[in-house]
Amino acid sequence: MNRLKRLSVLVFALGLGSVVRVARAEEPAPQTVDRAWVVSTLLANNPSLKAAWLGVGQATEVRRGEEGRYPYVFEADAGYTRSETPALGLNGVTTSSNESVLVGTQLSRTFPTGTTATLRAEGQRFESSRPSTTSIVTNQPGVGYEATVRATVTQPLLRGYGTEVNEAGLRAARISETQANKAFVRQTSELLRDALSAYWELWYASRSVEIEREALALAKDQQLDARRRVEQGAVSPADALQFDSQVATINESLVKAQASVTQQALSLGLLVGRPEGSENLIAVDAEPEDPSLVARSVLMREATETSPAIAELEQALRLARENEKTAGDELRRRLDLTTWVEAAGLGAAHVAPALRQLRDLSAVSVYGGVTFETDLDTKRLRAARAQASYAVRIAESNLVAARQSLRNQASQLLLQLNTARASLAAAEITLGVARKQAELERQRFMLGASTPLQVAVAEDTLRQAQLRVARAVVDRTKAWLSLSHVSGDLLRRYPLKTPTSNN
Repeated sequence: MNRLKRLSVLVFALGLGSVVRVARAEEPAPQTVDRAWVVSTLLANNPSLKAAWLGVGQATEVRRGEEGRYPYVFEADAGYTRSETPALGLNGVTTSSNESVLVGTQLSRTFPTGTTATLRAEGQRFESSRPSTTSIVTNQPGVGYEATVRATVTQPLLRGYGTEVNEAGLRAARISETQANKAFVRQTSELLRDALSAYWELWYASRSVEIEREALALAKDQQLDARRRVEQGAVSPADALQFDSQVATINESLVKAQASVTQQALSLGLLVGRPEGSENLIAVDAEPEDPSLVARSVLMREATETSPAIAELEQALRLARENEKTAGDELRRRLDLTTWVEAAGLGAAHVAPALRQLRDLSAVSVYGGVTFETDLDTKRLRAARAQASYAVRIAESNLVAARQSLRNQASQLLLQLNTARASLAAAEITLGVARKQAELERQRFMLGASTPLQVAVAEDTLRQAQLRVARAVVDRTKAWLSLSHVSGDLLRRYPLKTPTSNN
């Protein structure tokens, strides 16, 4: 029976071991990444960035459409008509019939000045019957040919007059295209700031794991040494428990640090557009260098003049001012001047006489006239102009508010950067002292002049100092990234490229 139990336990252990091996085999290998990977992956995969770039392409096509707003338009038409018309005469009701075939062609164009020009040529063959004097209709057909050429020009004198009105859409489309580009630059800078900040948070989490592992290895060595000393009678079992407590505490911190690495890796993967499998990302860059900054006055000027957000809002103001120029034009009074000249030719039974008359301009007609139209109530016109004026004032206020906000952000970020630098300098001093103190406590413990508690406290102080140094490094870098985004300097350090899928 005991042999059967031992065999069952052995089989269970072998099965559990195989399951663990399979689980470990299925775990994806860690993927080491650096800043260059973050930037390239962001530009290639981030869907928000792709959407912004598609917005640029859309604005470009709108502008191209406005550039082709005034094409020559060719028309051709043909038609057949048959009509029978009853008439009441002295001898009763008579009926006449007519048949005609009309063929026409036309070339027209509207110009940026609002002028519309049309050239139309028509040819017609018609056949008609003449009724008899009796009440019974007999057809006596007659065939004729007609040809006409007419040139028509219409010029608006009020509504729709001039290039300022008719090219307003083109100017607005060009501004909108520029605004879309500025929005793309601004969003790229924001995403780059966020992705690099997430990368350095991942670096900090990875560095925390390294610090915890180093501390755990040292604590385990001290734990083993303390147990040997207990066996030798040099240390009491109660004092040795301090090292057991230290190992357990560091183990707990290590588990949390490892979970933080996974969380930061997932956040980074989402930002760069690669969420699948991102939980195994590992940051491999060395400690970030201390960035150099320009003078405060230059920084403030860049924040209010060259910031990507300011550039986008400036284009919004330009667009509002452009729309204000022609606001309500479609509601203005209409006064159009129209003139046309027509040459005609007519031939009986043959088309040749009609063409000769047309060639010789034997029959020419001329027309000139004006058309006036106005709304008796101008409320809509006044409202449209007022709305455009409000849009300009809103855009101006938004720009002023953005400049004030960016100046404030720049001041706060500069303070954060200086604070992080000071904290880093203080933490490095503390780290140096803690390292010496931990080493001295270890030596004193070896000589029997120190207690396990004093050693554990010194080791924990050293570990916390290392973590504070790493935290201050990341805080300094994140403050610099945000400050560079506000001033527009971030994309100068990381040159802008379009998403690779749209190249």
